[in-house]
Amino acid sequence: MGQYKLLLIILIFSFQSCINAQADNNTSLGQSCSEFGNSSFLSASYKSHLSTLLDSLEKSVTAHNGFYKTSVSNDVYGLIQCRADVSTSNCANCTTNSINIARNECPNSKTATIFARWCFLRYEDKDFTGKELDEGSSMGTSNEELDETAVIAKGETLMGEIARNTSSEPMMYKVGVVDVGSAGKRYGMAECNRDMTRMDCGKCLDGLLTGLWTLLNKRGWEMYTSGCRMWYDDYQFYSNNFVSNPSLVSSAQADPNNIIVSSCAEFGNSTSHPLPDTYKSHVLTLLDNLSKFVTTHNGFYKTSVSNNVYGLIKCRADVYPSNCNSNSFYIALKECPNSKTATIFARWCFLK
Repeated sequence: MGQYKLLLIILIFSFQSCINAQADNNTSLGQSCSEFGNSSFLSASYKSHLSTLLDSLEKSVTAHNGFYKTSVSNDVYGLIQCRADVSTSNCANCTTNSINIARNECPNSKTATIFARWCFLRYEDKDFTGKELDEGSSMGTSNEELDETAVIAKGETLMGEIARNTSSEPMMYKVGVVDVGSAGKRYGMAECNRDMTRMDCGKCLDGLLTGLWTLLNKRGWEMYTSGCRMWYDDYQFYSNNFVSNPSLVSSAQADPNNIIVSSCAEFGNSTSHPLPDTYKSHVLTLLDNLSKFVTTHNGFYKTSVSNNVYGLIKCRADVYPSNCNSNSFYIALKECPNSKTATIFARWCFLK
């Protein structure tokens, strides 16, 4: 397999530069390649299959709501995932940039992992998709300025809550914010690869938090592994195109995706009137499928699971794909956890 050139890099950015930028940008953070010395070690067929794979990832990612995985001839496997809040055009640009980096920096590699702020690219000569991924390839960044002890404690609580709840989100992506008084606010975000199991997502984020003790006292930091990522800063770096907590949607938006009303068929509580575990599992599978496929079906998708639960999602025809896949899944899980039926009315979409 060759020798991995694994990267574990802590990059220190000046706090002043973060203040000046106050914006999210597609910084390329680095790559991990398995190098073979020269191209004679790669077969012509593998090179051809890898080129086909990268072309397919680049062409298909935006049509699949920012996440796409594929393989070529059972020879090379790959995935590309864009951060759930970035626009379609930014997702496409990040994908193109990351693929160019892979081709330029890892030209003789059978495997590569490319870390960027807006997207994550990985390919290998064995099927790694859907599995708890290698934690050896990881990357962290932070700014220089330290926070006060009280602020650090609130920030740790915020990120702990985000880590615990991300796996229950339909796209395994979550953001949050906490008020820290005179020091302003702190914003957090986490995501997992969308083909991971929810259990593996939780384990991956728990592992990140455990390894972040050297960064948690910083005013802003980011941490990336091949299975999950976390971000934390003193300004809202994420976009409102996708906000997993509807209370965080900006009132400044001209057309905000307000949740109008939710209607649930409640069974009291899960202790006295429990839903069968099979039904709960089918509901999660249904919501995952609705979330994954609505944007690839022109804003309307309906499906069922095992003739046990049926659902549909319809987005308003004028909203962007990134806005189409929005808060209704979160509301259904949060507000109707013990329901066999639910209807969610929002300004941008309708879920039942």
